[in-house]
Amino acid sequence: ASAIQVEGKCVDKKESNAIFNAIDSNDNKQVNKKELVSALKAFAKSRDYTPSATDWAWVKKTAYADAGADKTLNAKEFHKWVNQFAKHFKIDGCK
Repeated sequence: ASAIQVEGKCVDKKESNAIFNAIDSNDNKQVNKKELVSALKAFAKSRDYTPSATDWAWVKKTAYADAGADKTLNAKEFHKWVNQFAKHFKIDGCK
């Protein structure tokens, strides 16, 4: 799906929630490290991209910062993070 510009965001809430629900493989309304890494590897493969160590370091730093003390991302935290991700990696023209 293409990123949609809404309120200065690259990924709107509807798209973010759809991605979140697809990543949340155990349906506990949280995305943990294993789920996020698995999803990012699949996404990178779909784009024929091999993430560098720097890419993974950025993901770790930002995802942990947004996840907070429980080290998981809820839907609201994920929405914030996925927009940072789309902007950082310029996904679908996001800036």
